Amino acid sequence: MKNLEDENSRLLDLLSYNILDTPFESDFDNITSLISKICDTPIATITLVDKEREWFKSVVGLVERENDRKIAFCAQAILSADIFIVSDALEDSRFKENPMVVGHPKIRFYAGVPLISPNGHPLGTLAIKDFQPRQLTSLQIDSLKILAGQAMTQLELRRQNKLLSELSDQNFSNINKLSAVFNQSYLFQGLMDENGILIDVNDIALNACGYLRGDEIGKYFWDTSWWSKSSGVTDYIKDVVHKGKAGQVIHASTDYFTNSGECRQTEFVLTPIKDANQNVVFLLASGQDVTERKKTEIEIARMNRSLRLLSSSNELLIRSVNELELLTKLCELIVSTGNYEMAWVGFANNDPEKSIKPAAHFGNISHIKDIKLTWSDDPVIGRGPAARTIRGGKPVVVGDITRDSGFSPWTNIALKHGFKGVICLPLNHGGTTFGLVAMYTKETFTPITSEVNLLQELADDLAFGIINIRSQEENKKFHEALLKMSKSVTASIDEKFFHQLTYSMIETIGADAGFIAQLTDEKPLKAKTLVAVVNNEIIDNIEYEVSGSPCSFLLENETYVLSKDKNCSLSKTMISLGMQEYIGHQLTSSDGKLIGMIFILMKNITQGTDLAIALLKVFAARASSELARLNSDVHIRNQASLLDKAQDAILVKDLNNNVLFWNRGAERLYGWTIDEALGEPIESLIYPDPTEFRIAMKTLLEKGEWTGEIEQVNKYSKKLMIESHWTLVRDEKNIPQSVFSINTNISDRKFAEEKIEKLAFYDQLTGLPNRTLLTERLKHAFNVCSRYDTYGALLFIDIDNFKSLNDTVGHDVGDLLLKQISQRLSSCIRKTDCVARFGGDEFVVMLENLSKIETVATFECAEISQKILNSLNSPYMLEHIEHVSSASIGITLFSRNDDNITEVLKHADLAMYKAKSSGRNTMQFYDPAMHLEIISRVSLEEDLRVCITKNQLSLHYQPQLDVQANVVGAEALLRWTHPNRGMVSPATFIPIAEDNKMIIQMGKWVIESACKKLVQWRKDTITSKLTVAVNVSVIQFIQPDFVDHILQTIEKYKIDPSKLKIELTESIFISNHEEIVDKMLKLKDKGLNFSLDDFGTGYSSLNHLKKMPLSQLKIDQSFVRDIMHDEHDASIAKTIISLAKILGLEVIAEGVETIDQKNFLIANGCKLFQGYLFSKPLNESDFDTFLMN
Repeated sequence: MKNLEDENSRLLDLLSYNILDTPFESDFDNITSLISKICDTPIATITLVDKEREWFKSVVGLVERENDRKIAFCAQAILSADIFIVSDALEDSRFKENPMVVGHPKIRFYAGVPLISPNGHPLGTLAIKDFQPRQLTSLQIDSLKILAGQAMTQLELRRQNKLLSELSDQNFSNINKLSAVFNQSYLFQGLMDENGILIDVNDIALNACGYLRGDEIGKYFWDTSWWSKSSGVTDYIKDVVHKGKAGQVIHASTDYFTNSGECRQTEFVLTPIKDANQNVVFLLASGQDVTERKKTEIEIARMNRSLRLLSSSNELLIRSVNELELLTKLCELIVSTGNYEMAWVGFANNDPEKSIKPAAHFGNISHIKDIKLTWSDDPVIGRGPAARTIRGGKPVVVGDITRDSGFSPWTNIALKHGFKGVICLPLNHGGTTFGLVAMYTKETFTPITSEVNLLQELADDLAFGIINIRSQEENKKFHEALLKMSKSVTASIDEKFFHQLTYSMIETIGADAGFIAQLTDEKPLKAKTLVAVVNNEIIDNIEYEVSGSPCSFLLENETYVLSKDKNCSLSKTMISLGMQEYIGHQLTSSDGKLIGMIFILMKNITQGTDLAIALLKVFAARASSELARLNSDVHIRNQASLLDKAQDAILVKDLNNNVLFWNRGAERLYGWTIDEALGEPIESLIYPDPTEFRIAMKTLLEKGEWTGEIEQVNKYSKKLMIESHWTLVRDEKNIPQSVFSINTNISDRKFAEEKIEKLAFYDQLTGLPNRTLLTERLKHAFNVCSRYDTYGALLFIDIDNFKSLNDTVGHDVGDLLLKQISQRLSSCIRKTDCVARFGGDEFVVMLENLSKIETVATFECAEISQKILNSLNSPYMLEHIEHVSSASIGITLFSRNDDNITEVLKHADLAMYKAKSSGRNTMQFYDPAMHLEIISRVSLEEDLRVCITKNQLSLHYQPQLDVQANVVGAEALLRWTHPNRGMVSPATFIPIAEDNKMIIQMGKWVIESACKKLVQWRKDTITSKLTVAVNVSVIQFIQPDFVDHILQTIEKYKIDPSKLKIELTESIFISNHEEIVDKMLKLKDKGLNFSLDDFGTGYSSLNHLKKMPLSQLKIDQSFVRDIMHDEHDASIAKTIISLAKILGLEVIAEGVETIDQKNFLIANGCKLFQGYLFSKPLNESDFDTFLMN
């Protein structure tokens, strides 16, 4: 204050509010909670300053306490007319020795805005605080100022209401006295009689809206000019007035209008004024304009949404190596995390139509498929937001598609699909826009610059990711071309060399045909192919006239591309081969003379023409070199003219590590000239630590190739991260001669990856460590346990019923709960411990340095866990909602014997699910018994992998008999005899084998063994007519080589195909039906028979059944078992028998155990049987004995 008199006036003004020694109030708590969220600070306060101390009226993130005025930041802030900011208290002379800075709570940052009363006195502040230095954005500063005004308004409103109450208590019924009171207020205020007719309104309310007092007085409150005349608003205001007339104090919120027609928002309180008999005589409405606050809240919500989206995309960009997968998952993120209705990513093509082709999407994109997208300047379809984005290279935002003339061609179809707004973001690279991201909203919106900037940051990151993936793919292909070419250096310089080179070229570029042709000296000019490969087969060489062929363009052009979409006539040869694109390159001698052509043909027009041309140039240079020097020595040095064109460093060294070749790329990368490098030891030139180099060399000499990342330095000792590909070059006698190396500088890429990875260590919502960082800290904790022989613990925490909260009140409130939970968890643990968010509503707490004694460590862990449960059980204030939550905690201890992070996490996770299943809101320690079932399955799976090689499998045979009890065949049943477990049930091991596709190899073994058995039976007249049925899994049947394997096995053992019956289950119906039938027909044509097993229990389809080339239906034992007692089973069995007769199929019943069952089946037409009535499944020896008897 300027002087003592000013300070005394300020104190008197403060005392008039009568609020210093009163409880906290929710209106103030809402303000502090909101500003804490907007500014992302852990602490927010509303404080008032009297003569001696600072009073807290609302606190977020701090245990409230009153401070001496001498040390209070607030005492300094009220001296400022504007916002008061301390960026770093330790660097500020006024506060660096302040007890709240050097001691608890260790405040480093403060920003406060004075609360200025209508009399101009600063009463206190709305402030935010943090434990670390920071800066505020302009949006955060504006929000702090707006909410400070709201806090002062709440103070004034509170005082006015108290004053009115006092007037009512004193039985003041004089309108003039009441008018005098509210005319002094800076709130909007209107006075009504008990029926809601307006008696007076203050100047503040009139001037703010431009209305005249005389026009409004005498109207019912709901009929005044402020309110919309819609029935909904009128009814709402009427209801407020009627409740006030009944004696209630009502808080209301709605829109109001100024005389210019502008719609704004207000919050007001309707207070009844009573006489001495407690009768309501007046109604007073006191309100304020909250338009800016509401606008700020909306902007913050959208900013937070964009921040979450940007954060979620970071990890996706790090992990993705496939472009389509990256684009699809990003579109899904935009919809799920960004709350957009639909998103798609498209690329701009340079075709004649300048089309935009969507590459990936998430959500309903059907309307996009129905329209033509172009980035041309077409006056109709070229004015849309997508086209404007591509052409301008800047974001285009359409908040309301009905108001954007450029969108008019698509407005109706977009509205039909529920889209009302769109944001288009350019994908830029190197000054060029190559695509866009489009995001559609289901509501109209007003663009926010900061939000669009954040979204464009996401688009820029995506563009970087796309270019990075494409660059890696192109580099990979380019390196493959160089490596393939380098391997061909030692090849003979003859026809085989050109064959090898052409095959390598086709494979690397992805062409459908490749040719190398040499010009002849004939007139007219002709060319003759040295090699011609079409569809991966060498065809006869041809001689052709150059004129009139696509090669004629190479007479004047080094490279030429001819495709169907360029309105050029393709040659008849290309058309006859089904080719649509030609890419060719000249072959020249060392003096530049044209000596031939190398060209490729494509069945489809390629999008990567530039890469194809670059790769073709590599092969053209190699072919040119060989064609010009057919009798020269094949040595890599002769490729210098080619290798110098490469951007990468390419070098050759002998086996003593001395440099033999050093291209221009190596000069640029390392700084050493060719003359400086040749003959020098490579270790001393570019390897700061020769250890890695020597290890790589050892691998190269053993395997012939080495690829990896290795650290190198340039001439000026600058560190480089290099991706290197080495090939061991051998002479004609296969003796190693030298090492050919291609080195790519990936330093910038590695730096960018490290920068992005840093963003992935902390959870963006809560600020807690995420899974990645927790894993690193857990490794450290294992080391601590090992070093000091102590225990540690993991607490896996799942918030109970969190999804229900999200579904009922929304994700914003859910996020607020997660933030508060993270703060509570952090307050429950020691500084040496760690709390991390695993995603969703899962948290993990890691405890270090527990006791060396397990029982004591268990007690310590349980004590902390109970503390966490108690803390999380306390009510949460989520905006205006009081929410009560609980958690389930799974606990596992770890010690010096533990080093498997995955296992420890799994144990804690298992214990957490045990806690959930035990009723929730509890803790549960891990018990190894929880894991026994998993361990048993894994052990069984490992043993199953070697059961064939260890001869543990066998076939048992169950006889199949006819009506006369003659054995007509047998079903081969797989059995596994485990060395320790004994006979393992097929119901146990078959599902495991199918899950891991081991069933394929096991199935092949069964077929081989069954065929061997048929060979044995063929030798005896008693058994020569028997058939054997083998069960084939769907997984085995759909393998591409299944038919070939069956036929090869039949040929191998020379068996009668009709004796082998393949049993399929009804699950075959869920596979590709046409492919299944095709395979069955191929085998049926060779004489094999098919039986449909377990018929009637699965996916039966009569439509499919009649198309399948079956020989037999098998009635499942589940129908046979109760056939004599269950009418339904009996009816099903009869139906199957009748169906088989209609389709001309045999029918066999399995599981026949009684004479009655057999007689029933015979009576209804079944003639084949299998079951324990006749015999159980028998091993080979017992089955042979059965047959003899």
